[in-house]
Amino acid sequence: MSDHVDGPVQRLIERINEAIQAKEVTDFQICSFQNDSLLLIGSFNLAYYHDLEVRFHKVTYINLPVYGIDSPIFSIATKLEQEQHAQLDLQEETLFRIVSSPELFSHPYFIAAEQISISEKRVHYQVSDNEASPE
Repeated sequence: MSDHVDGPVQRLIERINEAIQAKEVTDFQICSFQNDSLLLIGSFNLAYYHDLEVRFHKVTYINLPVYGIDSPIFSIATKLEQEQHAQLDLQEETLFRIVSSPELFSHPYFIAAEQISISEKRVHYQVSDNEASPE
């Protein structure tokens, strides 16, 4: 398990949560998973656009719903949660935690990855052919 979770990774997690609040993002969903890169997109209305992209790099484990994540809060897994996932034998990876609808049922989901990044840009979807185009 990577020991860098208190530095830049923690600050990036805080930035993601700040962006979720500032942009009023209520829904996230899986956009793509190619090779070892997982892209989540978030918006107030995913039918028309998204405002945030959270990309996990060098992913080794995913525990997420396919239908979407409501009102998420991103964090790093607690020590207990890391111990509960000991079978993953994480080396360089960080075990990221995403809690869906924390005010309702607080279900945690997990992703093990070496890196995480965020992109804050609005991407509108064209109604005619559902292709995305940056604003």
